Amino acid sequence: MERGAWCNCFGSGMGAISSALAGCLDGPGHVVCVAHAYGPTRTYLQHLKRFGVETTYVSGVATADIVGAIRDDTKILYLESPTSGYFECPEIVPLVEAAQKRQIRTIFDNSWATPYFFTPLDLGVDLVVHSATKYLNGHSDVVAGVAVGRDLGLRDRVLKEAELGGATLDPFAAWLMIRGLRTLAVRMEHHQAVGLAAARMLAEHSKVARVIHPGLPSHPQHEIARRQLRGSSSLFSFTLLEQTSEATHRFLNRLKLFAQGVSWGGHESLAIGGTFFASDPTRKEWLIRLHVGLESVEDILADLRQALED
Repeated sequence: MERGAWCNCFGSGMGAISSALAGCLDGPGHVVCVAHAYGPTRTYLQHLKRFGVETTYVSGVATADIVGAIRDDTKILYLESPTSGYFECPEIVPLVEAAQKRQIRTIFDNSWATPYFFTPLDLGVDLVVHSATKYLNGHSDVVAGVAVGRDLGLRDRVLKEAELGGATLDPFAAWLMIRGLRTLAVRMEHHQAVGLAAARMLAEHSKVARVIHPGLPSHPQHEIARRQLRGSSSLFSFTLLEQTSEATHRFLNRLKLFAQGVSWGGHESLAIGGTFFASDPTRKEWLIRLHVGLESVEDILADLRQALED
């Protein structure tokens, strides 16, 4: 589906991400990473600091800002589009071109869009990684990861990291992954439809300050998302007008259909809330992140509306 030459499967998403990063490093070096990357990815990059690997996190998504962070010793450009939390959409092609000129490897986390809506290898990305725990499996009963590429030499390096780190996927989980992939197309179409319906309803609600969904015209990189993606999944964020812990948790505790949980991509709707810090320490706000599941759109909208009531 990712149109790669090879695919390695892992026992977790972080197994895939850490193996991809380690496989692209041959010693001390420098990584450029989007600021709002998946939290555990940032933690792993911080872990690599003790081995002489430094990371620069770039806030915002302007191509000039990301390319400007590249140094002579940069080995990896790590991308998400959309990013976690704020769902920013860097433009991939100019970043890949800049990396290729400097012989820098590009790694792209495609967990949000899945290969159903986006295939980054077609744009020249070296490695695509997934937390397959999420949409690829889709049933909330597997922890798995995937790395896909076209360079066979890179495959051997990534696979060796998986073997030595004990991050390979077990046979039963692999069977469950095959089962889940059979319904990926119909699931993603439903996720897209109900996710956009929820985002549009919230955008018009009097108690909502803003909705952060790349599929909405109000999103700052909406046009980039339209050019790069074939569709959108159902994970997005929004902010309440009342920016307090009390208001955020009052909304979350009133939800009946949405459970509270940090993962996403499964059949059930999930919500979490909290403060997400940008690279600018002065920027702090209470975000509510929703994963809209496979329930009926009427039930989803009704639950969100009643949770917003006083």
